[in-house]
Amino acid sequence: MTEVEYLVLIQKINQFEKRLSVLEGEDKNSLLSGLYLEIELPEMDIDKLHFTRQYVKSLFLLKNGYYYAKDVLFHSARNTIDSNNRDILTEYLESDEVKKAFVSAYNKAAEKYNENADIRIIYNIDTDDIDVFLPSKDFANNNEVKTYNGGRESYWLKEKFIKTNFMYMSAMGFSCNNYAFYTIGVSPAFIIVNA
Repeated sequence: MTEVEYLVLIQKINQFEKRLSVLEGEDKNSLLSGLYLEIELPEMDIDKLHFTRQYVKSLFLLKNGYYYAKDVLFHSARNTIDSNNRDILTEYLESDEVKKAFVSAYNKAAEKYNENADIRIIYNIDTDDIDVFLPSKDFANNNEVKTYNGGRESYWLKEKFIKTNFMYMSAMGFSCNNYAFYTIGVSPAFIIVNA
């Protein structure tokens, strides 16, 4: 390896370390670009759909005020419609129990971030301050391929207006629609609404 190649390699390593520290919230001079959340998703039964209690950890990237899960957190069908014409997966994500799980994880991550940051972010929020939802393709503004346990994974997008059809993003990165009884990945987003 020549001296020039060595210097280029060192520069690339330094750039990579800086990007990694920004993502992990450890660079106190950088603006927040995302948070790692450790979430305990609650067990719940809604009609014929059972959600198991799960511990998940994911990077949530911050884009235009919204936090998007970088990966699939769990798998679910969307299945039947509740009494408010919402699908069951949406009802689960909008439940107080799921909001409490996200609030707890967010507050811990935000507090940890603020310990090392010059620019602080809001924390000590409660369930009235957060909305958890499935992003739409247009809302997320990309065709991002997500992974689950290291493999490419299809995942649900925001529901369409046709009750029996739901949008999803294929594992190859293009959107389709299909029936709600399919079980695929859930990669939610959230926003702090009362900041």
